[in-house]
Amino acid sequence: MCLSLSACAGNVGQSASSAASDASGTPAVEAPANPVNPITGTSVDSAKAVLRPFAISVNNKQAAWPQRGTDSADAVIEMLTENTNTHLLLVYGDYTAIPEIGPVTELCDAQAQFAMGINAITAHIGATVYAENLLNQYSYMTLDGKYLGKTAFEFNEARAAVSNNEYSRFTNGGYIAAAIEAKQIPTTASPVKLLDFIEPNSKEITLTEGDAPDVGFNFSDANYTQLTYNADTGLYQKQQFGAPQTDELTGAQLAYKNVIVLSATTLLKADTTSIDYTLTSGTGYYICGGKYESITWTKASPDANFVLKDAKGGAVEVNVGKTYIAVLSTDRAAQLRMDVNAPVEVASSVAAPTA
Repeated sequence: MCLSLSACAGNVGQSASSAASDASGTPAVEAPANPVNPITGTSVDSAKAVLRPFAISVNNKQAAWPQRGTDSADAVIEMLTENTNTHLLLVYGDYTAIPEIGPVTELCDAQAQFAMGINAITAHIGATVYAENLLNQYSYMTLDGKYLGKTAFEFNEARAAVSNNEYSRFTNGGYIAAAIEAKQIPTTASPVKLLDFIEPNSKEITLTEGDAPDVGFNFSDANYTQLTYNADTGLYQKQQFGAPQTDELTGAQLAYKNVIVLSATTLLKADTTSIDYTLTSGTGYYICGGKYESITWTKASPDANFVLKDAKGGAVEVNVGKTYIAVLSTDRAAQLRMDVNAPVEVASSVAAPTA
């Protein structure tokens, strides 16, 4: 299965060879013949198709729940960022229609690689030194609350009254529009699809390698995640920390058409707390419709595309809809179960009889 998860990025989210810009600095781009939301593959009008997607780092510590804006995201990319904690990179195909989002948190370098790859306008409050070095290396401009402050983000007093200040920082469409204007960030570009989606309204792809009714895995010992397939909706419903993960704004449980698991080699960085991902190659799974297929992936450089293939090296398209991507360490990925309710096979310790 050959799926593109990222594309080259450069100055203010554009490569050095990007199209010419108009006087406002926004690139003049032509919409594709069949315009789609590049994050979901669904049909949109031409003007929406050339908007750069929007990505934002959201705190996913259990103490940060309930979150806002998670149900509205077109894609969610989750990975362990430090010790036992994960961050969510929420991705929206249309930055002009985002809801209130948060709690907003710092950006790590692996998240930056995903955001840069799809040329996303990226928002966060602070960044690890490793993310800052990467962004500087590629001259990639983001919306950082550490510098923009109240121009782009708000401190929610009501949340702070019952929680930690760390979990009380939010944003919304109005703040983001003001921040984009303040930073003079281009908002249109030739679209880069998150995945190789099938054409809208065409027959869906059916995976065949095996069943995946209740997918379970650990990001860490303190973070167990389960995705349960709902045959009535055709979506995987997400649970974490032993409870459904819901959006405070809508009350809805997070649910996805596509689930992609990527396995990567990990170490601790020099600060002994940040996770260092080797994002060059690995294995994984594409999960959809209660079924799964094994995949492999490669990435030539921090700003190169992720290229995913099936076990036979063939290309496969991905069904239209929202996507959840989990980036796991190789040891955690090896423990993933496609059906957590199935009995676990235990190898026999009795030696086979000799002839």
